This record gives sequence, structure tokens and C-alpha cells, in this order.
Amino acid sequence: AQLPRFVPFQDAAGLWRWHVVAANGRITATSGEAFDSRWNAVRAANAFVESANGFAPIEVDEPDEET
Repeated sequence: AQLPRFVPFQDAAGLWRWHVVAANGRITATSGEAFDSRWNAVRAANAFVESANGFAPIEVDEPDEET
């Protein structure tokens, strides 16, 4: 299975951001911050990946049964 990937891009204002692109080609996340260079956008994406290991998992309750 192909892993999601980070893709840097320039927005309409000419600033750099990144998308997370899923294996199916859909954009699943976009950086909330714009950067003045591609290098800074890539650096921020890499920092995000590195910090993700410290995230607590989301707890999901069992879905309610329909009656």
C-alpha cells in the first residue's frame, strides 16, 4: 500500500504551503500556515511528521446501535 505523501505548493499569493495527499490522490490535509520559501514549507512538513509520533490517539466510542 502506498503511504500518504506531503506535496509542497505555491498558493495564489505566491507563498508556500503543503498538502497531505492520500494514496487515492485526494488531499486529506493542508498546512494552516503559509511560508516564504519552499524550503520552509518542506521543513515544517517534516517537523509535523516527526512530532506526530508524540500525539495521543483519538479515542472512539462504539457507535450507537439503531433501534
